Amino acid sequence: MTAAAVLGAALPIILVAGVADAVASPAPRPTETITYSGSAGPGCVKNGVTPSELGDGSLRLRYPAMTVKAPASTGVNCTVRFTVDTPAGWTFAVPRATYTGAAKLTGGARATLSTKFVFSGQPGQVASAGFESLHGGYVVPTVFRDDQLTFMPCGAKPFLSMTAHIGIDAAVPGVPAGVSVESVLLTPSDFVWRQCAASASGSAQR
Repeated sequence: MTAAAVLGAALPIILVAGVADAVASPAPRPTETITYSGSAGPGCVKNGVTPSELGDGSLRLRYPAMTVKAPASTGVNCTVRFTVDTPAGWTFAVPRATYTGAAKLTGGARATLSTKFVFSGQPGQVASAGFESLHGGYVVPTVFRDDQLTFMPCGAKPFLSMTAHIGIDAAVPGVPAGVSVESVLLTPSDFVWRQCAASASGSAQR
């Protein structure tokens, strides 16, 4: 069954994180099941985002209609929602999301990409990246600092929402500019894991 065939239904995607060499004692390889449960927002058709699992366990989210053009608009966003299940005694945070798309930026126009991750009941985290003077494709990551990471509450099975936002700051009014998001990539090797047990509360693993 393909991802497109179950769009709008639950699509289990298994992401497996490696264990850092710096950990003193061997730990079980954590896995989490992230199940796509829909998308919505002015930057996407409702439930129109298509998730797919790549050969290395990465999750690619394809956005068929996420485009912003200046001067008609300055920004749009799309929120994708997941349910999350992790092994007992483990929690994780998502430190990056990598955007692929195309842009036409002239006249000093600048594009901004931002990602917001929120576990239900938590304050969430936001990271942004920007670029300018581009006419063509791009691959740009939004990366969170370690002190910005929000971990899934231990023992919970919350919703995880990821809001992707694209915006344009048109330096010269009336000069056409545009940027689109084709996909967002989440890779398992980037995930940060932490044991909930008090004896290992200070250890984080990528």
